[in-house]
Amino acid sequence: MKKYLLSLFAFGLVFVSVPLTYAQTVDLRAMKAQVVTILQEVQQLPSATIADLQLKISLLTSAVQLQTQVNQLIALGSNTGQTKPSFSSSLTDIRKNITADLRAEYSNNWSKLGTDALSDSDIAFDLKSIGDVNGDGTTEWLVNNVRIQGTFMGGANGSESMYIWQWQSQSEVWKKIGTINGSSYKLLTTKTNGYYDIQTSQSDSASTGRNFVYKWDSVRGQYKLASSVFVDYNQTTPQSSTLALTSGAQPANSLLPQGSVNIPFAKFTLTAGGTDVTVTGFTLDRWGTAPDAAITTVSILDDSSAVVATVPMSNVNLSTGRLELTSSFTVRAGTSRTYTIVASVAPNVAAYSGQTKSLELIGITTTASLGGILPIVGATHTVNSTLSIGTLSLRGNNLIGANTSSVVNTSNQLLAAFDSTVTVEPVRVQGMSFILFPSSGSARLSNVVLYDSSGAVVAGPVSSTYFIDTCSPGLMCGFRGQEIISFHDTVTFPVGTNTYYLKGTIPSGYAGRTLDITANVATWTGVTGALYGMGILPQATNGFIEMNEVTVAR
Repeated sequence: MKKYLLSLFAFGLVFVSVPLTYAQTVDLRAMKAQVVTILQEVQQLPSATIADLQLKISLLTSAVQLQTQVNQLIALGSNTGQTKPSFSSSLTDIRKNITADLRAEYSNNWSKLGTDALSDSDIAFDLKSIGDVNGDGTTEWLVNNVRIQGTFMGGANGSESMYIWQWQSQSEVWKKIGTINGSSYKLLTTKTNGYYDIQTSQSDSASTGRNFVYKWDSVRGQYKLASSVFVDYNQTTPQSSTLALTSGAQPANSLLPQGSVNIPFAKFTLTAGGTDVTVTGFTLDRWGTAPDAAITTVSILDDSSAVVATVPMSNVNLSTGRLELTSSFTVRAGTSRTYTIVASVAPNVAAYSGQTKSLELIGITTTASLGGILPIVGATHTVNSTLSIGTLSLRGNNLIGANTSSVVNTSNQLLAAFDSTVTVEPVRVQGMSFILFPSSGSARLSNVVLYDSSGAVVAGPVSSTYFIDTCSPGLMCGFRGQEIISFHDTVTFPVGTNTYYLKGTIPSGYAGRTLDITANVATWTGVTGALYGMGILPQATNGFIEMNEVTVAR
C-alpha cells in the first residue's frame, strides 16, 4: 500500500495545469513547509482500516496539488511574457504602491464623496519612514493624514489615524499592518511576537492628551491597540486614579438567531484603584463575514444587566470600521464590575445565514490611568435564520378595573394585574420594574408581591422607591414623581397565556384615590429563553403594559 501511495504522489507531480500569473502567488516557503507537514502526518497515520487509507489518500492529494503549484511558481521566471515584479526602495515607487492600496481600501466609500471614480490624483497622504519594525531587513512606512479629494479619512483634522505599510518580501506585495490613532509616534524597545511595539500620542488640549500603545497581533496579522493612558502634561506626580482591565472566561461560540437581543460576545472586568473612576466611552472593532446589516445595535451591560452604553450599527465609522460607544458611569474606589458586550440581531437575516460575526474591545475612554491588555476578544457567532426562539407578549388584564376596591394598611391588597403570552419556550426575566404615577410624594407601597393565578409567590416582597426627578432614565417622563416597584427575582413565564397579580400594603395617604400602575418592558433585564438561552425582546402595546386602575376605599 505504501508503494501505491508513493506512486500516486510521484504521478501527481507530472501534472501541469495552466501556469499562475505572479500576481496569484503566495508564500513559496510556507507552501513547501505545508507539503512537508502533510507528508509527516501521513507517515504517522495507521493503515488499519479503509478509513485510514482514505484519509492518507486525501492528504497526499492535497500535497500533490500544493507541490504542483510550487513547481509552477518556481518556473514562472522562465515563462514567456511573465516577469516577477521587483521591490524598489525609491520614494516614487513606494508612494505609487501605497496609493493603489488606498484606492482599493476606500473603493466602497468613495461614492459618498460625490465622485464616480478615484484616480491617483484624488489621493494624498504624508509618508514617513519608521525603520525596520519587524527585523525583516526592509523599511516600513507610516502613512499619515490620508485625504480623498481633500477630505480627511482619519477625522475632522486628519490627525487621528495613521497607517503602517510593510513590504512582504516573500510574496512581494505591500500590506497594511496597522491602523493607529495619534499625531506622533515612537518605536518602543519592547517587542511583541517579534515586532516592535509602537507608542503614539494625541493632544486633547495644550495641557492634556492620551498615549496609545499598539502591539503586534499574530492572530490578525496586524498591529492592535493594547493600552491607552490619559496624560496631564502639567502634572509632576503620578496619577492616583487607576483603572485595571482584566479578561476572564469568555462566552462560547454560538448562534445569532434573527430577532434575538443582547447576545453576549465578550466580557471584561474593570477595577478602580484608590479613587472613583469615571468611564465615558468604549471603542469596538467588528470582524467576520456577516455585514453590519445583520446586527441592529451593540450595547455594553453591567453585571446587573443594566445598559451602560449602546449604539446602533448605523453609527459605524466608515473610515475605520469601528464602533464608538459613549457612556458616563462610575466604578467606585476599590470595587470591581464585570461588563458584557452584546448585540441584537436584525429581524430578517436570511441573506446572511451561515456567516459569522465577532466584536472585540479595543479601547476605553477614561480620565484614569488604564492598565491591562487590549484587545478583549470573545466569541465568534454564526448568523441563523431558521431557529425559532421564544416570544414574550404582555398586556394589562382587563378583568381588573376601577370597580375593584382595595383597602389601606392591610397586606395583600390588589394593586394591578397583567397577562403574559409565551411561545416556543419558557422565558426567564431577571429584573422587572413597575411604575405608579403620579404618587403622593410621601407614603410608599410596601410588601409588594407578584403572584401567579394559583396564588403562588413568583417575586417579592419589595417596597417601592420614590423618584423626585422630572424624568427618570429609562422610565416615564413629564411627571413630578414616580413610585418604582422593582423586582430582582428571576421569574420564569411558562409557555401559554397566564395572569399575574401585584398585591401589597397601601398606605393611608392613598385612601379614596385610584392606583394607576404601568410598566415599560424595555427596562426589564435579563430576558432570555429557558431552552436556547438567547436574548428576547418583550413585546407590549407601544412598549408599555397599561394596567387598569384600582380604587382604594376611603
